[in-house]
Amino acid sequence: GELSGLLDARQLGWLEGKLNQRFAGPTVIALHHPPCAANLGALDRNGLTRGAEALLALIEAAPGPVTVLCGHVHRPFIAHWGKATVFAAASTAFEYALALDADTEPGLSTAAYGYRLHLFDAAGGRSVHRVTPDLSLKH
Repeated sequence: GELSGLLDARQLGWLEGKLNQRFAGPTVIALHHPPCAANLGALDRNGLTRGAEALLALIEAAPGPVTVLCGHVHRPFIAHWGKATVFAAASTAFEYALALDADTEPGLSTAAYGYRLHLFDAAGGRSVHRVTPDLSLKH
């Protein structure tokens, strides 16, 4: 019955075990709820409200950079959170208009829906591309 998210001790323990395993390649954590605020007012109240501090501590202890992918707020944003970069996905259903620090749920955006494509290379580099469907009518 709640819109906000939580990570419990069991989930955090599992993640800690995974982050402590050494491997070659990027560290990517996928969550449903954003773990940090994006200055979106009412939408920020629906993020990861319980367990975010413990998650940040795990990320800070991780051996390298961390990328966090999330969604839920139906508004794309990119944030730096500790040593992590957080990418909130664009929505393929509907997207809220940008309303910084809004007290109430914002109206809907008329922008084209789409998604982001994250590409990682063997050297630890990353590029991110925004992809929107071509809605033009071709005959």
